[in-house]
Amino acid sequence: MSEIETLELRSGDEFIELYKILKIQGMISAGAEAKHVISEGYVLVNGEVETRKRKKVVAGDIVTFNGESVMITSEDEIMQFPDDDNGQMLAAMADAGMDLSKPQNIDFFLVFDEQRDAETALEDLVNSDREGEVELLFNEESTKWELIVSIHMMPEYDAIITTESELHTYAEEYDGISDGWGVMQHQEGDDEFADEEHECGEGCSH
Repeated sequence: MSEIETLELRSGDEFIELYKILKIQGMISAGAEAKHVISEGYVLVNGEVETRKRKKVVAGDIVTFNGESVMITSEDEIMQFPDDDNGQMLAAMADAGMDLSKPQNIDFFLVFDEQRDAETALEDLVNSDREGEVELLFNEESTKWELIVSIHMMPEYDAIITTESELHTYAEEYDGISDGWGVMQHQEGDDEFADEEHECGEGCSH
């Protein structure tokens, strides 16, 4: 999947009509053609088919056509996050200069007491259709086995919550638990967080 591009609204504008985005981004050659592909149901807004040619697309919306995606942004937009551990982590990442409008490598941590459980979870995860890279480590300080699932995804609050919940349910099948997430790999704009900080559960020793 190609990275999501961004299109910034003009200063003072609160929205842009859908068909104009296709033309501005070069996804289509002419406005009439853009209106046609929209009416035929080939364009998605936030993952849902949108057939209204003049649909008002606002900052934060993602438009997808023919395998290409663009996120609408605004220079007037103030990034806000829920007041909890995950929201605070995202706010700290934004304050550190990370571009949260682009996909990042996000690491989710699953913790197991027994090596056999961790290895079984790793094997089944590798053989599943779940995206991401996995790594199994033994934490000598906590004496627990850590399965790290690294997923290249948009650093969005709801997406992170959903993924963490799904992985927690998965870990429980092997007598493990989810133990937080973080940005642990070096990537553009994340110097403050590289191999340093992530949001963890109680007793985490990362």
